[in-house]
Amino acid sequence: MTTADNQLRLSDKLDWDALAHAYAAARRLHVPDFLHPDDAARLHQSLRTRGDWRLVVNQGERSFDLDRAAQAALSPD
Repeated sequence: MTTADNQLRLSDKLDWDALAHAYAAARRLHVPDFLHPDDAARLHQSLRTRGDWRLVVNQGERSFDLDRAAQAALSPD
């Protein structure tokens, strides 16, 4: 099966009944291996190579939103 670059497939190993039961019991859910392995790897690679990440730092009531250029301009101090 091929997918478009912007589409992700869910894993075909998900047990929907077991997931529904677990959610009903705990009202929260952790779903390991949620994505199809190929699509999970593709998403991981895409996120690692993106250049538009921003770093947001809070200091008390102040907030700093730093793009890559602003991060590179910071001194180690």
